[in-house]
Amino acid sequence: MNARASAEEPERQIGELLKLGRVVSVDLIAGRCVVELGDEDEGMQTASIPIATGRAGETRVFCPPSVGEQVLVALPEADIERAILIGSLFSDDCPPPAADGSTIIHWADGARISYDPAGHSLGVQLPAGGTINITADAGVSIVGPVSIQGAVTIEGDVGVTGKVEASDDVVGGGKSLRGHKHTGVQGGGSQSGPPA
Repeated sequence: MNARASAEEPERQIGELLKLGRVVSVDLIAGRCVVELGDEDEGMQTASIPIATGRAGETRVFCPPSVGEQVLVALPEADIERAILIGSLFSDDCPPPAADGSTIIHWADGARISYDPAGHSLGVQLPAGGTINITADAGVSIVGPVSIQGAVTIEGDVGVTGKVEASDDVVGGGKSLRGHKHTGVQGGGSQSGPPA
């Protein structure tokens, strides 16, 4: 074997072990997908292969690829029958969702979770009609000022330590704090009756 062939051998072997491709179909229940391998292997498809993940034991993380996503496939011992999808790569069709150092998870419907380390800001954005549900039987604790834009409905008792201010009105038991009248009003030092 000449020197040139000897130098090219590791590259050839790596090329047989790692392949670029695009996802053709995804089986969400099985956690597997079919990948079409690109370049010189154009048109060659894997069988349904496993999708590698960060955790797959008692703690499980599942973030399946989408059809058309550019991926990297490992072929142990260059055996396509044992192929595993080991990661995804950005492409012209799906570029990185941020260019400012933020960490972002972006979904196809427009939902986003982002963290901007420069601005120390965590953001959650949902498309129109989106909802957030939190279930915590032992309670939820928030430390810091809270601003809410929109109507608030509370089922259960409310306790407040401190002052409550309302720019409009407070209604309790159907009685307006601002506009109610009292019965049995008399002049002098008499006490009025309850709100009408």
